[in-house]
This record gives sequence, structure tokens and C-alpha cells, in this order.
Amino acid sequence: MHRPQDGCVVTEPVYAIYSLGGEATRANQKLESWKASRLALAQAAETWYRAHQISKSTVLGWGQEGVVWRDSVGTYKRFYPDSLTKDDLLRCKRLVEAAGNAIISFSVCDGDGQGSLIQLAQSPLKELGQHWLLEKTQRFLKKLYQSNVVTSNVKRDNLRFTSAGELQYIDIGHDIVPLTTSRFLDCAARLYAIGELGWSDHELARRRTVQRPAEALEAIPGFSSFYRGLVHALHPGYVPNASIDLPVTAPPEHTDVTLLIKCCPQDANSLDVQVHHIVGELRLRARFSKTVLNVDPFEGPYLRQHSKGSLSQLKLIADRLLRAGLIDEVWFAPTDHDSIANVHRHWFDLPGITASHTAQGAPVFSQLWAFDRIRTPFVLQLDVDVLIGGNDIRHDVVGDMKRACLETGVWCVGFNIPQANNGFKPYMGEPDQFAPEVRFGLLNLERVKAHAPFKNPVIEGRLTWMWHRFLKHAQHRTGMCSVRGGDSRTFYIHPKNEDKGLNFIDIARDLIAQGRLPEAQRGAWDLVPSANWKRIHRHESIVFLLFGRETQTCKLERCLASLKNQSNQDFGIVFIDDGGSPLQAAELPHRMSWLGDRVTLIRRPQRAGYMENFRESIAQVCTNPDTLLVVLDQDDALMHREAVNMLRTAWQAGADLINAPMFRPEKPLTLYEVNYERPRKHGGGNVWSHLRAFRKSLFEQVPNIIWDQAPDPDCLSDFLTMVPMTELAQHPVFLDGPYLYWHERPAYSAERKEREKKVKTWLFSQPSLAD
Repeated sequence: MHRPQDGCVVTEPVYAIYSLGGEATRANQKLESWKASRLALAQAAETWYRAHQISKSTVLGWGQEGVVWRDSVGTYKRFYPDSLTKDDLLRCKRLVEAAGNAIISFSVCDGDGQGSLIQLAQSPLKELGQHWLLEKTQRFLKKLYQSNVVTSNVKRDNLRFTSAGELQYIDIGHDIVPLTTSRFLDCAARLYAIGELGWSDHELARRRTVQRPAEALEAIPGFSSFYRGLVHALHPGYVPNASIDLPVTAPPEHTDVTLLIKCCPQDANSLDVQVHHIVGELRLRARFSKTVLNVDPFEGPYLRQHSKGSLSQLKLIADRLLRAGLIDEVWFAPTDHDSIANVHRHWFDLPGITASHTAQGAPVFSQLWAFDRIRTPFVLQLDVDVLIGGNDIRHDVVGDMKRACLETGVWCVGFNIPQANNGFKPYMGEPDQFAPEVRFGLLNLERVKAHAPFKNPVIEGRLTWMWHRFLKHAQHRTGMCSVRGGDSRTFYIHPKNEDKGLNFIDIARDLIAQGRLPEAQRGAWDLVPSANWKRIHRHESIVFLLFGRETQTCKLERCLASLKNQSNQDFGIVFIDDGGSPLQAAELPHRMSWLGDRVTLIRRPQRAGYMENFRESIAQVCTNPDTLLVVLDQDDALMHREAVNMLRTAWQAGADLINAPMFRPEKPLTLYEVNYERPRKHGGGNVWSHLRAFRKSLFEQVPNIIWDQAPDPDCLSDFLTMVPMTELAQHPVFLDGPYLYWHERPAYSAERKEREKKVKTWLFSQPSLAD
């Protein structure tokens, strides 16, 4: 019918290996499917015949869905009666319009009872050659992806070049479909193979069936690199850029100030965490000449003793802090009588005083000795137990204090405490009013030393006053004063010795550093234990769980940007920094300031591990049993700005466990098809793969003993959490569409793989929770 010049119809068989009277044919004739296929063939033949009968028309092609011809009016496609309905075409038209000029446009003609009819757009098109520029392929695929459309039947007959030289798909029909990652990957592979490699349309169909899909695609020369580059081009901000691994702000330089952190052996238990905290917070706000740990080696008894001192432990920790670069120097005050007597003679003009402490055990010598070693005009001295907080790192708190300390008659400025009201409180103080702030304050050492020697009574060979007390007594004589006040944006709180062992002290330290204070703490410089030291609870219907430690800044910023880019911002976040760098941890509240109260930030002083992070976040922070918890690693990112909307739609439809497609740059051709049916029998069924989400109530259905018994749980927390939850899930859903999750990590070591193997072996040997 289509090429009558090449053949003819005969009335009797010449030769055949097929007979309508054969056994197979007689059996098939009894099937409804056989009858339907014969009817469809007859209808197709009738459609072809009618096309050939149209006056002055040329049949351009035919296929599984219809026939295309051109006449004097235009180019048309007639669909077979049972192929595409008008509603099908209207749905197809919406996809075509979304794809722009990547697919030829068309209009639906009025029905005439002979099968749906469309008229294709009239535009000059050119047939493809054996090869074409790879950039044309990439541009075509980008248009499809960005419009969430895929043309599944990619072959030369279905593609043309427009007058602008761009690829255009011309086969209107069922093969124009909503995008899924598997369809898009297949479309890209076919187009690359015919356009770049010059393969035939059917070459990819010859792939060996024993190969895994990713292996077959890897065998296409150059395709893996091309596809990785294509996805990178679609997400240009997702390739890490180490040049943005910079501090959140450049703090002001204060090279005329030495930071002096004072400690003694009874501080050994908290020294590491407190130095991390202090240095992390203050380095955000200032660059000092140097940071010094001033150690009084006296091992007690102490004034207001709260712990048994351990000088040996303190030395080990101090050395570790020094090697880590958190401090520049460690100064151990000498203990020999000559050194002590010389310092006391210089400061008090008193000979022969060799006791380093007062009769009550308060230190005098060690801090004066340190003051003598400092070569900058100012020292910001503080006790190692202070807790520093603030809500604006742009506040130059040291600059404020220096300016106040340069005022006539001022030799000490106290670090501000949390004020009841926000704003700037003018610095004030009279000679007889305030003593220098011993816990945390800035000293103008040049002015202090200019007034030496000072009076300090001696009782039974021991001095009476610590340095701040003898300076207070000297203020009336010298006319000097110590002032307090300042900007409420930065402050400190001091825990009393009896409160340092409270079980919430780590939480309080973290909340203070974030500037999140209970109302009862405002206006008080001592820690108020009865205040409500609690994390912010999360009540949102969708909460992202962001766990990690020492995440590379550029990757963390990418992660946060992907959340900020979501069209729907109705979600909360639980962010846990699991014992990472103190400097990076100190920056976190300011990197996430745009979230306001939508984030619960937990910064652990020591690593707790993934399972503990899951448990605390879900059991203690998230309160709504229906909350959908979405796992987003800090070094990964969401890849679609509608991800939250997609998750919400599935959640509203009743989904209790969700997965979605992920892209791995190191494995660009691998698709992680999820199998929810008995995952322990299918190597986990890829239920572990990102993106993964689940309801709080589903997580809490898993007995804790399941995780308590697991060997090495932090090695494989994704498997350990998702496999049992999948077995209990009533409505698991895979969001088959575009990539939603960018996941990259370095290759695991052989040792790590062996650990994972042991955990998997244990997990898959355990009974299913579905039984």
C-alpha cells in the first residue's frame, strides 16, 4: 500500500512458512487479544488507505500510532481509532507547549469519527546527518529536562533540525511523556549514540541482557562523562567551589590586644570544650595579637572548689589545644620562690612574699606574672569557664571596649552581660563604683602598670587581695575607674561552681552562643539554672534532618542554598554539628540566620554518632507524630526547587515512607530503583538511598532494641533505619520524576567496606518486622 511500485498482491501463495490453518494460528484465533490485534491492523490499513486517497498529498511516514502526510494546506497526522483520544492529545499538547521549540507544536483538529487528527506547525525543517555538534544534543536535552518532559522514541526519523539549527522532535504521540530519571537517561543515551557516535537507531537495543543497565551505558564511549557534564550544566551551582571556603565574615583586626584565657588544674575536665567554645566565638568577632592559655599550676585547696585538680590531665589537654592551633601559646606560671617574690616586689614593693595565693586559696601571682609577659597595650582576660553569646557577629565588641578603655580615667571595661532590653547601654562607672571585671574584661595594661606599685595587705606572709581587688582599692587614690555597659548584641554568662556539673550545661552553652536565652536569664550574669534551657521544638509537617561534622564550607552553603531556593518554605530544620571544628560550629548560627526560628541548631562538643542524632532529633525535638522527616546530609543538596511541594503532596496523600531519585557525580549512570517488597531479601532494596523521608510515628514503631543490638550502627545508619521502617510502612512511595537529591562522597576504604559488609550480613539475617 505504501510502496505499490515495489510489490503486488497475489491470489495464491508462492511460498510461505506461515499458514492461517496452522495449529498456533487456530489457538490464537480463540484469544480476544488476537482478535483485537487483527482489528487494529485493519483499522491501521484503512487509515493508511484514506491518507493515500487525499488529493495532492504525500504520505511522509507511518508507525505504531498513525500516519503523517503533507498536502497543499499543511502537514497532518491521523491517529488510528484506538490509538490516541482527544483527551490524550490535549495532555500531550500541554507537555509539548512546556518543552518549547524542543518539540514541534501542533493543533488538534475537529473530530470526524475516523481517529484523532492534528495539524503540525509549518516550519522549515532539515533532516539529520550522520553526526552533529554535541552542543546541540546538550541544548535539546536541557530543554526537555527543564520542562519536565521526555521524548522516549528517539531515532533519526523522529528528529529534525530547525532553521536555527536546533534539534526538534517531530513524532507527536504517546512517547512524549512526563520526565522520569530513567526515561531521561535513556533518551540522552540514544541521542548521544546517534548524534555523537553515528550509531544506528537500533544499536542500543543490542545491549547484552546480562549487563546491568549502568554497565551497558558505561560501555557507550564517552557517554558517562557527557551525562555527568549535562547534569552539572543543569545544576551549575552544585559543583563544589573551594574558593568560597571562607569565614562567614572577616572579623576586625585587633593586633594591640592579647587574648588571655585563665585556668587552673580544677578546670581540666571542662578545659577542652570551654577553650573550643571561647576561641570559636571570639575569633568570629576579632583577630588578636595572640591567644594565650594562662595556667596557674596550683593544685589546691581552692577558693570555692568544685573539682579535684589534675595538673597532668590539664597539661595533656593544653598541648592538644596548642597543636590544634586553637591557642598560640601556653604559659605555665612558675612555682619557684624567686620568680614569685620578684613579681610581688614589682607590683607591691613588698620583699620576700613567696606565697602565690591568698590565705583563702585565691590566685594572685599567676595572673600578674602573665600581665608582665604581655607585650600589647591591651589584654582581654577571661576565666576559662565563661559562656559567650551573641546574635550579630558584625558587632565589633572588642572595638567598643577599646574605645571605652581609651576614655580619660578608664583602665578596665567589663564584657557585657545579657541585658533585659536590647540596644546600647552607655559605658559608665565611677572610681568608687565598680571593681575591674575579673571574670571577663579588657584591661589597659599601660595605664595599670603606670600606677604601680599597689597596696595589698600581707597577713601571715600571704597577700590579701586578688588583682581586681587591689585595683579597686587603688581607684579612689588614682582617680581611675572601671566601667560597664555596651551593646546587648554580645554578652557573657558565668556559671557558678556548683552549677558546672549540671546535666544541661552543654545545652546551655550552645544556646547562649546562639543568642537564644530564656527570659529568666536576661539581666543576670550568673547562669540561672531554673531558666528554661530547652531546644526549640519542631512542630512543622515537614522537617529536614541535617547531620554532619566539619562539612566543607562550599558544600554546606550549597546544601543551605538548595533549601533557601525551595518555592515552598513551610518546613523546619534540625541541624546537628556532631563534634566538629569549633570555628566552623561558631559560624553556623550566622550562616543560617535567614531561617530564624525555623531551625533547631544542636552543636555537640563531642561526636555522638548518627543513631544518637536520629534519636534525639525525633524523640526530643520533633513533637508531631505525623511530621515527615527528610534526611538531607550537610554535604548534599536538593536538586529541584519543588522538592518540598512534591514531598508535601505525597505526605498529604498518606505516604509514610518516601524515596526519590538521587544523582551521584561519581556514578552518573546509576539509577537506584527502590524495591519495598521484603528489602532484607533484596540486599536492602535500595530503600537506603537518598532522598529518603519517613513519618516520626513510623520511626517510633521500630523497637529500640533493633538498633541497640546492631553492630557498628553508625557505619550504616541508612540501612539500619530504612530497612525496618520499610517493613512496617503502610504506604511507601517512590517519587519517580526528576532528580531530587545530589549525593556525593569520596570512595570508601577497604576497611570501611568490610565494616559495612558485616553490618549488612547481620541486618539481612534478622527476622523481618513485617512477619
